[in-house]
Amino acid sequence: MRYIIMLLLCIYISNQIKAQTLDTAPWCPPGATWVYAYGTWGSISFNEYKYLKDTIYEGINAKKIQNNRISFFGPTYPYNKIISYIGDEYLYLSNDSLFYFDPINGEYIFYFNFNANQSTIIPVKNPRELCLSDSLYPDSDTLQVLSTDNDTMSNIIFNVFKMNDIINNKNYIIGDIYKNIGSSYCFLPRINSSNCILPSSSNNGEGIVCYFDSLRGNLFYGSLLLDCSEIWSGYSLLENEIGSKYSFNLYPNPAQNNLYIEYTNHFTTFTSYQIFNIAGQLLKQGNLENNSIPIQEIPEGVHVLTLFDESFFTFNVKFLKK
Repeated sequence: MRYIIMLLLCIYISNQIKAQTLDTAPWCPPGATWVYAYGTWGSISFNEYKYLKDTIYEGINAKKIQNNRISFFGPTYPYNKIISYIGDEYLYLSNDSLFYFDPINGEYIFYFNFNANQSTIIPVKNPRELCLSDSLYPDSDTLQVLSTDNDTMSNIIFNVFKMNDIINNKNYIIGDIYKNIGSSYCFLPRINSSNCILPSSSNNGEGIVCYFDSLRGNLFYGSLLLDCSEIWSGYSLLENEIGSKYSFNLYPNPAQNNLYIEYTNHFTTFTSYQIFNIAGQLLKQGNLENNSIPIQEIPEGVHVLTLFDESFFTFNVKFLKK
């Protein structure tokens, strides 16, 4: 009997090994979706990045990635779920090098090379990241691939690039990189909060928690209070849908002194607002008067304006304070 059990165990292990296959799928196939944990008071929140379509943006054939904030509120399960549109990112891949668009300087910035080797040097920066407590904080850094390793999820073997950003206390962090998927830590490079008392962006706690695409299926990282199936928003507002549902214009953007809201029909009326930095820290709030929001005291950088209507529905839009 003992030999039979051992034989069955060997067969099971052999089948498990045979079932594992090396990941060969490309970066960002249709429907690719990344979900990262996002720390905020009073809620369980996530940043979702969803590939919508290919488009020409600033002269480059890029992937349009929609960013949504998904928050769950309430003292007990099941929680109330709120989904807010944050904005769009534009990325493209060229010769295995990944680039992302920087709206501050109007250019694409190198992010990572998926064919990197051990000891490869990676320049890293993100002009949207600010250290609010240190005006002399470096605007860039260089990282190094410490080693390459494998990780298995859903019987798929992934190549993983182990970076030196956290272990060497670098000024910017991208975390370990899964080949043709992206960072296990943050969607775009972030300031290292260990080196900055008040960063304009936080290190997002647990990092990536869910990933999905049509070729690999669902991949889950770590443990969650919520199942990934409860997080997926199924939410895709295209430009025409945004225009028909939220009929207003926000201008100027970038802005220095005031933001103005111009309604294009009588169905949309906002009553109050909040302004957050990219780290989710509340900078200002108030009632909306004369459709104008003074922002003179807001620090320079990219911020999120949250508008509330009478039903307390929220709409988020990014703006640049100069």
